[in-house]
Amino acid sequence: MNFMIIILVLAVVQGVCEFLPISSSGHLLVLGEYFLPQGAVWDESQQIALSVLLHAGTLLSILVVYRHTVADMFLRNRRLLALVLVATFPTGLIGLGIKKFAAPMETSLPMAAVGFLVTAVLLFCVIASGRRATGRATGRITGERPAENSSSVAQDTQFTPFSHNISFYDAFFIGLIQGIAVLPGFSRSGLTLAAGMTRRLSQGEAAAFSFLIAIPALLGAIVLEVIHPVATADEGVSVFFREHILLLSVAFLISFAVGVVSLKLLLHWLQEGTLHYWGYWLIAMAVLTVLTMV
Repeated sequence: MNFMIIILVLAVVQGVCEFLPISSSGHLLVLGEYFLPQGAVWDESQQIALSVLLHAGTLLSILVVYRHTVADMFLRNRRLLALVLVATFPTGLIGLGIKKFAAPMETSLPMAAVGFLVTAVLLFCVIASGRRATGRATGRITGERPAENSSSVAQDTQFTPFSHNISFYDAFFIGLIQGIAVLPGFSRSGLTLAAGMTRRLSQGEAAAFSFLIAIPALLGAIVLEVIHPVATADEGVSVFFREHILLLSVAFLISFAVGVVSLKLLLHWLQEGTLHYWGYWLIAMAVLTVLTMV
């Protein structure tokens, strides 16, 4: 397949799968088995450059959609900022631990198949139930200011004191579960949404917190990818950027734009109670993953 098409396809996949509960890493791993030709020139420098760009694009998607909530978190709601930091701590420990001691698992097809199935089970058993805590405020899950008479689940989290509905134990637990999403097939959004709802958060609160804690997680992934070539004095990344600046810029914009649409769709499907239907897609992906190993 043409190198340019591969880059653009991967940008779309990253934008779609980063937010929908279907695992971007799992999809990129499985699709790579089908679409990257054997013996293709796809060195580490190219992988690092592309990973940084695509993660940066999806990070920008969150900042745009949740811009009011993020601004509120830094300017006024310091408790929410503390909760995000508490959640980030176990995520970082688990992510670094897997990368250091179990790196082969990050490219393991059997692990991807297991991850797809586990995420599907969570979608069907937890998210489909839409459980909410009695007496807790309904969370708001978009980044836009609420319109008059709009549904409560279509309003911005910053307009309710939703951070007071999350304990520091809740934040630590959700961050712990987020760390598992380093493994392929385990959807970050799916796992953290389910974790939040098992802690008796409303769908809106779980969604808002899930995407807020994705900000440091994505930043960490970008920093780790950048540190490696710097530490090893590898100039391949900078050379790759210079040689393909236009293509990579387009890939960045695609991952950002598709990410915004995907995030909005996830919030809509969560509100409509249909997000769990993606579990069927995950089962199909698990089957496809097994077939690549046969």
